[in-house]
Amino acid sequence: MTNKKYVIYRCVLAGYDYIREDIGNFDWCDRILFTDDAILELKGYKKIIVDSKILGPSITNRSIKIKSHPVLREYKIQIYLDGNVAINQNIYRLAQSFAESKKSIAVFKHPRCENLQDEILEIIHSKKSSLLRVLAELKDITDDDIFSFAASDNSVIMRCFRDPLLEDAMDFWFALVKAYSGRDQLSLPRVIKKYNIAIHRFGIVPRNIFNGVFLVFPHSGEFQKKNFGKFCLALAIYWIWSLRWRKMNLRT
Repeated sequence: MTNKKYVIYRCVLAGYDYIREDIGNFDWCDRILFTDDAILELKGYKKIIVDSKILGPSITNRSIKIKSHPVLREYKIQIYLDGNVAINQNIYRLAQSFAESKKSIAVFKHPRCENLQDEILEIIHSKKSSLLRVLAELKDITDDDIFSFAASDNSVIMRCFRDPLLEDAMDFWFALVKAYSGRDQLSLPRVIKKYNIAIHRFGIVPRNIFNGVFLVFPHSGEFQKKNFGKFCLALAIYWIWSLRWRKMNLRT
């Protein structure tokens, strides 16, 4: 049992991400890393080994990301982070804001897409899912209002299981992701609409380098020359975060 209200968790499988240490004070929460790598360690995180061979790394990741793992159920507020997202202690004020909102799920602003229609076009253009799987999912959508639903960046998600229907909603979300495109951004609007889930929307864009809380680095296999400048800037800001934290510790 834990006396902590908050938990931060990540899932890194098949070496998909290089994780950077959290910067700041995280005494207010527990932190858990789900991984299939027996060697991987992350300071401050309890490691839980998972088997990614049955479903494959991608679907296993989505399962842990979306569904409430038994280890997480004793926490009031669950905060999911992609493995490539670096954070500092300012995430605490966001977690508090979400807790005070009395909503069941919190998402963050998409860096480019305004609505689901934009998200669909981006998925097709980026080839992050096969066109046939995307079309199959679109065929299953019967409510045209879904396409105007605001897009979200799901690299960071907060949830509070105060709504008794939220667990069923998460099971439905995972079923859609597994059955169709594999892109959870595409299927989330249907879940929110079907279960009437109360959603809190943060105006922060995690992929905006100067948001003051998050830094999103390229995944291990996505480093390209066109990202080099942004990557170096993100590293510089991460170094500044670390330096500021060390100075604060010296003062105290």
